[in-house]
Amino acid sequence: MPDAGVAPEAKQSRTSSGAADAARQPGEDRFSFLPPEVLSDIFSYLAPDPPLPLSHRLLPYSRAARLATVDVVSVDQLRAFLATIRATPGLGGYVRSFCIGLSETTEAILALERPTLNELLAETLALLPAMRELQAVDWITASFVLSDNAETVCRNLESLRLSILLMQLNSLDFITYRLAVLGRYPRLRKLEVMVLPYDPASSTAIQVDLFPASDLSFPPLDMAPISQIEQLTTGGALCDQRIVNLLRAFRNLRDVRLYDSFASRHIAPALAALDTSSLRSLRLQRLVGIPPPVDLPPQPTDWSRFASVTFLGLSMPVCSDGLAAALPSFPNLEFLVFGPTSNPTAAQVRHILQHRPPSLGSLVLSHVTGEVGLPISSTTLPSIHSWLVALRAAADGTSSPSPIPPVFPLLDWRLPSWTAEFRPADVEALVPLAKAAGVALGGTVVSACLTSYVLEKQLALWVGEGDGEAPAEMDEGEREVLGRKEFWDALALRYKARLIGEDQAEGAIESMAR
Repeated sequence: MPDAGVAPEAKQSRTSSGAADAARQPGEDRFSFLPPEVLSDIFSYLAPDPPLPLSHRLLPYSRAARLATVDVVSVDQLRAFLATIRATPGLGGYVRSFCIGLSETTEAILALERPTLNELLAETLALLPAMRELQAVDWITASFVLSDNAETVCRNLESLRLSILLMQLNSLDFITYRLAVLGRYPRLRKLEVMVLPYDPASSTAIQVDLFPASDLSFPPLDMAPISQIEQLTTGGALCDQRIVNLLRAFRNLRDVRLYDSFASRHIAPALAALDTSSLRSLRLQRLVGIPPPVDLPPQPTDWSRFASVTFLGLSMPVCSDGLAAALPSFPNLEFLVFGPTSNPTAAQVRHILQHRPPSLGSLVLSHVTGEVGLPISSTTLPSIHSWLVALRAAADGTSSPSPIPPVFPLLDWRLPSWTAEFRPADVEALVPLAKAAGVALGGTVVSACLTSYVLEKQLALWVGEGDGEAPAEMDEGEREVLGRKEFWDALALRYKARLIGEDQAEGAIESMAR
């Protein structure tokens, strides 16, 4: 009999408890009785700071949401977190993503007595059996991850982010021994390596000199290549030989994203170091616009090596006639993006459209952009006129002591930066060419063209045609109409509809008219 040996008062207590639970179930605690898969989904949206659980049944879901991602920013916080997961067995099993970026100085971390930082990290990571993502955003922690001591506790990683120092790469031993440890993480598919030019946490940090790369062919590295990683993101001085050596360590990459810390066109060696046999996506971007400390001339890039890509995104000034000539032979290229700070000429884009890669469906031009702000009015006309005079003086070289381009006085505008090789007229010629080729033309270049058109029309009407030395004459009614944003919005929409033939642009015009 199931109740044999149970005291009557215990039975009564259990019955009362069950009755209380039943009474709560249809009421305020109904949330606790949802199916587990629904609760897991709900709490995933509440992460990383879910409310206190309403019942004991919700505690695991609340813990999973709260501990799914853990950020540690100091050694003391690391010790406290380790003490917590030691005290509650199984608690570390909720952690899926662990990020550590220590705020202490390098000198303070290196001076730690036992337990050392490596010991703290080893024990902590060993208690996170479900961890799939690790971010070691200080170089000391990253050094532990790239050591034999971390192999056991990091074997289940799927995503890893590291920060290392450029001077750590001074010897190839770091690549062939330290970095080679990553090849032992069988589930690792996504890797981000940021190479810092100096140690930001050191009180004696100095920025090291560059070692410019020059050779486009390299001897093989004395190591088994890292071949299980599919997506690699690397940031740093791409013109430096040490980063080139780092890129050489990988094989079978499918998605590569390179971020250059300098505004340099000298990246041909870095591109030559990539294994392109499995490459499907390549993105080149700049972290900052600082020029390199030494003058580095660009080298020709063999773009034909990248013929297997389906996505090519360029946000660096590396466009060339050689690139435009190679792209039509890319059989799988579907998306081509010329992003900010890229430098395609109209002739190069025209060549790509005229000799369209067979799979190309989308071409994005965002190397020039613009935004229309509030229109010129009687109030702002004097400042606009002064700006126009100063602009012409700068263009003519008559301003003294040096021709500095003036700032446009209407701050809500973003004026396009056109070049001699890429003008609004070129965009107007490229749009029908893209339509004929069956390529969707997108990006900010359309808004840039629109901004130039609206500004030119406003200047012509307010300042007048010709030399524009004096404001145009107009009556009060004309001034009122030209100062209304709705008037220019309608004109802009008509121009946009004429430029790209969008049905929605025509619909917007009709709606505005009504």
